Amino acid sequence: MSTPSITHESFDSLEALSTLVISESTALLEPEDPANKTILSKLKIWLREMFKFLVSLINFKKSKFTPIKKKEVEEDKLKIFIGTWNMHGKLPPRGLAPFIEKPAINPGEIKYSPLLNRKPRHPYHILVIGTQECQHNIKHSILFPSKEEWESMLVDHLGDEYVLVKTETMAALHLAVFVWKQCHDFVRDYQHDGVATGFANLFGNKGGIGISLLFGSTSFCFINSHLTAHQDKVQERNNDVKKICKESRLKGFKAEDKGHT
Repeated sequence: MSTPSITHESFDSLEALSTLVISESTALLEPEDPANKTILSKLKIWLREMFKFLVSLINFKKSKFTPIKKKEVEEDKLKIFIGTWNMHGKLPPRGLAPFIEKPAINPGEIKYSPLLNRKPRHPYHILVIGTQECQHNIKHSILFPSKEEWESMLVDHLGDEYVLVKTETMAALHLAVFVWKQCHDFVRDYQHDGVATGFANLFGNKGGIGISLLFGSTSFCFINSHLTAHQDKVQERNNDVKKICKESRLKGFKAEDKGHT
């Protein structure tokens, strides 16, 4: 049998009943004259004791069924930012907001715990930023794929609260994964790979790159892709996706790898 719950409306009713009982019993709570032993006086004593019992019962109900506050944290949830940006061969302006907002971390407001606080300003546990044609155009990126300047901008923007744990680059494609420093130790393993679908399926001007990782006992896989352009190339883009999924060597993690949280 389930225990009935008392809502806020029920509390209002109990308060009203309590007020009524106390007000109506005021006269009955007056001291009794020992010399008066009539039946009416005995009835008065009985009613007084009954009203006392009702008041104590109401107070007991109110204390027993006080609503429990909602949990202040989500023990099994993560807050993850995933963003993608085609930069057309350029670097963005120094200020990356509003694409990526700077961490709004106030020690007085956010508890430094990996558990997700219900406050909306809680930091992201993981940030994943994928770009296409970043820093250099496609032709330049095939010969000079480094995205070091872009990575430095990300690190400076996010500050000391985040750790850059892994990057993957293929020609004009780049993928970066940051982890909030409070849960950096939860990340224990990485896998990464890239699949080219560009010219002759050999060049990385088009294709996909991926990073997978273990966060505690949960595995994540993030893919950044740059597919065949133009609206009439839907079938070609679908073929690109199939090739990336088929040939990517992100094989996942064994059960024993997930045994530690």
